[in-house]
Amino acid sequence: MDETGLRSSQGHQLTFDQITSINKKKWDKKGIAKLHYQENGRKKILILDDFIYDRPTTDDILRQVEQRVGHDKIVNGKPEPPPKAESAPAEPSV
Repeated sequence: MDETGLRSSQGHQLTFDQITSINKKKWDKKGIAKLHYQENGRKKILILDDFIYDRPTTDDILRQVEQRVGHDKIVNGKPEPPPKAESAPAEPSV
């Protein structure tokens, strides 16, 4: 992923403005989200799958895609929550 879009492991590229919907029907149970997009008038799908990719990385990619294309394009699910803040080490008590 870069500032303008995504590239799959097979080399397929798409820009964020090509994405028409994000289907999260299988996201919670299987870690699969389908990014529906159009390229040259043809409908296509790019699949984000946490079995293929590292789960934290896949979560981050999906979160960023949702923010860039708008939550209104999400179907069958809710937007990903913001990343959890890393807790600071505890201060030693005096």
